[in-house]
Amino acid sequence: MDVKIFAFGFFQLIVKDKNWESEMMEEDHPKALTSDLHVRHPTGLSLTILPHRNWAVIMGEPYEIQVDVLVDHHRMVFPEETVVELDIDPAYFRVDTSVKNGTWVAGLPIRVNTISYELC
Repeated sequence: MDVKIFAFGFFQLIVKDKNWESEMMEEDHPKALTSDLHVRHPTGLSLTILPHRNWAVIMGEPYEIQVDVLVDHHRMVFPEETVVELDIDPAYFRVDTSVKNGTWVAGLPIRVNTISYELC
């Protein structure tokens, strides 16, 4: 099931299921087939290096870099059409695998370096 919401705000999703009798749903489980959705503007980005959440890394050890969108300091689920561009210098970090939208990469640091990063 796909749900697309085209506005910001609070929504309650109600699932209709032909296998649930309406009487049983209302009496025994009034909220069993509902979900609250909060659609908000993002307030920030976060870069995390895993597994230790420490940017001091060891050459040749595997690491993952994860990008999160934040809403009031809480991680947000990415919409399908979200695309993040990470510009990682291949002279210092070898990317072995990544997800299509750019929010996660895995690889190895291969040369000593100090880096800075900028979130735009």
